[in-house]
Amino acid sequence: MTRTVSILGSTGSIGKQALEVLEGLPKEKFKVYALSAGRNIELLRRQINQFQPNVVCVELEEDAIRLAGEFKNTEILWGAAGLRRIAGNPVNDVVLVAVNGLIGLEPTMEALKNGITVALANKETLVAAGDIVMKLARDNNTSIIP
Repeated sequence: MTRTVSILGSTGSIGKQALEVLEGLPKEKFKVYALSAGRNIELLRRQINQFQPNVVCVELEEDAIRLAGEFKNTEILWGAAGLRRIAGNPVNDVVLVAVNGLIGLEPTMEALKNGITVALANKETLVAAGDIVMKLARDNNTSIIP
């Protein structure tokens, strides 16, 4: 059975480590559905070429436009709405939220609302909205993995 994973913050240290782990696992076990990055577009390009995600999200619209021209078979999104759309897609088995600051709160909540397991590498989400996030996980019979 193939597990589908999305990594929000794929160009940061935790995101890069997660991709290194996935790289070492059998390809039939895991599929990278989506990646997101802030401004490290060069590294993101390499990750897109290597992992062939269905969807990518970047911070800035102009980066999204450039990437859409380069990667015709990948859906390119941008901004917070793009992160929410990726995280809430029921194709995901796990969403790794490894983005900095409160930008991770909304995609975390979106994943949990849809019953998707969240691997959370973002302490601000729990500090700012721990009660809400934990209730969403319980109410939707899913997990938060710290």
